[in-house]
Amino acid sequence: MVELNTNHNYCIGIIGNLNIDLTIRNLSTLPKWGHEVIGENYNHVTAGQAANTALALARLGQSAKIIGNVGDDHYGQEILKTLHKAGVLTSEIEITSGAKTGLSIAIVRRDGERAFISDPACLKLFTQ
Repeated sequence: MVELNTNHNYCIGIIGNLNIDLTIRNLSTLPKWGHEVIGENYNHVTAGQAANTALALARLGQSAKIIGNVGDDHYGQEILKTLHKAGVLTSEIEITSGAKTGLSIAIVRRDGERAFISDPACLKLFTQ
């Protein structure tokens, strides 16, 4: 087992994307255009490489700060709230006015194989 030394005076900075992942599970097949298939057990979570890394570090007791952006929408506020609640420093996350927060939809077959549809939205405007 790896132990982290949490007696420190430093913070790990993470530069990267923040988005919401919407996952629908247990699909038997992909839909054909104009058709619908039924999945189940959907959920949505704060995600993106920066968020996933910072949340994992926070769970391990490590101080983490994110440099990134979210849209000025409900999902952006949800991401900020989730990160703040976990103890991640969010002062360097820009709220991009007039933009939506990135969203990825993951569809998962019964055997666990996944496919994704993503709209990076405000992530395309990230310039820091």
